[in-house]
Amino acid sequence: MANSVLEIKVKKRDVIGKNVRFLRKNGKTPIHLYGNGVESVSLEIETDELTRLLNRAGPNTPVSITIDNDNNPRFTYLREVQKHPVTEKVLHVDFLEVSTTKEIISNISVGIIGESPAIKSYGGRVNQTMRTIRVSALPKDLPERLELDLSSLDNFEKVLRVSDIEISSDVSLLTDSESIVVRISAPRRTGTTTGGGDFEEQTTIEETSSDNT
Repeated sequence: MANSVLEIKVKKRDVIGKNVRFLRKNGKTPIHLYGNGVESVSLEIETDELTRLLNRAGPNTPVSITIDNDNNPRFTYLREVQKHPVTEKVLHVDFLEVSTTKEIISNISVGIIGESPAIKSYGGRVNQTMRTIRVSALPKDLPERLELDLSSLDNFEKVLRVSDIEISSDVSLLTDSESIVVRISAPRRTGTTTGGGDFEEQTTIEETSSDNT
């Protein structure tokens, strides 16, 4: 599902360099808008409004920016967020402006939902070998997150591939559709001997997983 567009209002900024510290003291945060074929603009925003935005927006969340009550808002994405190394207070934020009529390429995170019958019945571990996939879409159609349901994994032979991800027809998949995203690792079994000499089997859980981003 495509993301809803978040909106913010900003003002052009004349204060630059070290003087921006006075801007921050007055409850404002410097931001920067840039893009291909777009003149970069220095801006400022109320810190409280920026904080609310950062609590909701991710890298694939579209943000509509209105500058000084301009009738033509800018369609952007949140990019770099600079924070103080000690206090982690936000110091500066960059936004990338994109054309709403041209497709963009982005890495989309893949989440897992549901429960694997194999794990429920036999134990084991979810091994997600790919955490993002690459797609192309118009900005308005770009999904923020994709999901895979584990409920079909009822044995250790089955896997979920990129092709198993439900994706809108408005989105083009760029990652190899046969790439494995999730598999269930079987429990590792070790043997111990009881006091009477009988062999007792113990189950442990695999600890290894890898990313392929």
